[in-house]
Amino acid sequence: MLHVSMARKLLILNLCFIFYAAASATTQRCEETDTEMSCSEKKLNNVPKVNIQNKIESLDMSQNDLEQLFKVDFNEYVNLVTLYLSDNSISYIEDDTFESLSQLEFLDLSRNLLEEIPENIIASNKKLTVLDLSENLFQSQTPALVSKSLEVLDLSQCKLSRFSNESIQNLPNLRLLYLNSNNLVTLDHRMFAIPKLFYYVQIDFNPWECSCDTVKMLKHLTDNNMFAITQPVSCVDGKKSHIHIYDKDGPKMCKTKRKVMEEFTTLSNSIELDFANDINPKSIYLSDDEMDLSNDEKMTKGIQHLEEILKNEKIYFQELKNEKDVLDSVTVWTVKIFILVIFFSGIALGVLISAIVHRRVRRVRSNLLLKTGSMTI
Repeated sequence: MLHVSMARKLLILNLCFIFYAAASATTQRCEETDTEMSCSEKKLNNVPKVNIQNKIESLDMSQNDLEQLFKVDFNEYVNLVTLYLSDNSISYIEDDTFESLSQLEFLDLSRNLLEEIPENIIASNKKLTVLDLSENLFQSQTPALVSKSLEVLDLSQCKLSRFSNESIQNLPNLRLLYLNSNNLVTLDHRMFAIPKLFYYVQIDFNPWECSCDTVKMLKHLTDNNMFAITQPVSCVDGKKSHIHIYDKDGPKMCKTKRKVMEEFTTLSNSIELDFANDINPKSIYLSDDEMDLSNDEKMTKGIQHLEEILKNEKIYFQELKNEKDVLDSVTVWTVKIFILVIFFSGIALGVLISAIVHRRVRRVRSNLLLKTGSMTI
């Protein structure tokens, strides 16, 4: 019995040693202090295992070969405050992956291959304030996260094609939102209707639709100091042309659902319209009050005014087209006549040269005959 008991103890000690050696082998490439562990650029494909009694508050797993994350990966990191998982190849995250990280405040998942993410992924992290999801591949699968503590959300460069109130309605404390460098064409300005909710929204470098909704959104953000216009904001029209829609001086273009309103000062700079002097460019903009009016009568009058302007513009351009057609016709006939003149001039010159040569030949022959006759006599 004594030998059996000793054998069991030795087996347990061996297993403990094997487990410890395996854990040490995994973490030996990481730089570790009492509260920090840096495993950046170590070509790791899993999260290192550590003792449950550890005091690690910061874990850097950036620039590795992680592809999937599971809840079991972080069970031992109960004291973690900051977690860096950027620059990996993560494409899947289990629903409750970060559930055990009750102290987590900062989470970086940027520059990965995520196409979607569970909506409750950070719901249990009551202290989390910053989440970086930039440079992922969400496209139309816009994350709709749930968190009562999150204050900063970065979704820049995620190829997002849509973003609605549903994406942030469960983030009551969100303060900073980064949506720059995506594929967004429109945003509902009403999602930013509560100035106290947002301190700042970054929306630069998106292919905005040339519409009144875009103008309203930009106006609301700038009026409430939630977005700084550092350079003119452009929209993309149906011909893929970029048009300045907003700058430091306010809106430069607005498009209703029925007609287009453009700044005629820009147009008149490139084409001298005969009726441009009779048009006040500001009259084609909606006033501050009209921006949010739903009065059909006032909107109809504005649209009628625009229709009249656009009609005059169409007439003018038709006249320009007619003049161009006439000019093209005259040019064609001028070229034809010029070619004919050159042709007949060439013929005449050829005849003249032929006559001169012929006379010269006859004269030479006559001289030769005279010389021959003299020699005979």
